[in-house]
Amino acid sequence: MKTRSALSRRFKGNISQSPDQTEACESQEKSKNKIRKSPGKRQRKSPSQEVSVRQPEDDDHTEDKPNASDCENDSVLSPGEKPHQCKECGKRFRDSSAIIRHQRIHTGEKPYKCGDCGKSFRQSSSLITHRRTHTGEKPYTCDECGRSFRQSSALDVHSRIHSGAKPYKCSECGKNFRQSSALKVHLRIHTGKKPYKCIVCRKSLSLRSHLV
Repeated sequence: MKTRSALSRRFKGNISQSPDQTEACESQEKSKNKIRKSPGKRQRKSPSQEVSVRQPEDDDHTEDKPNASDCENDSVLSPGEKPHQCKECGKRFRDSSAIIRHQRIHTGEKPYKCGDCGKSFRQSSSLITHRRTHTGEKPYTCDECGRSFRQSSALDVHSRIHSGAKPYKCSECGKNFRQSSALKVHLRIHTGKKPYKCIVCRKSLSLRSHLV
């Protein structure tokens, strides 16, 4: 079997190449050798990237929006337009994925299951938040005091302690509250609603804590 150098001398003697052709061939040969000598390196993902791939964090292009056209169709809607209507209750939605999640309220479907405790959820985001009870992860940190939270919404509510913001206002008396839940409880003063009932004396109460 002839060596590479022998074959090279033989071809040089039989084929006449221009300087440009010779330079191009040499450059191509160097590139091939570089590829052969340097195996492709696989980019290592950071831990946060790996977690985002493993977790079903986004419903887009899965069972809710299997096609890219679904996103395109939703993006061309005019402001306030809600073309997707629930056949069960008539509620309308702007996004096709939103009505799919909503319909699980009627069907009882909970396709996202925790691998640690078996609890199921209607939305992937709820499963991600729940898993933090097992891992202890609290990724949302307050810049003012350093306190950490499992949910971004919890951090938003906490931040109002520092800012003094009370965005929820009672339409009856004008009193403001930091949380919507606090406003909901307050409104019972005006409406007289008492949704909690004692099973012993049958007395109705406005707060769950009064049952204890």
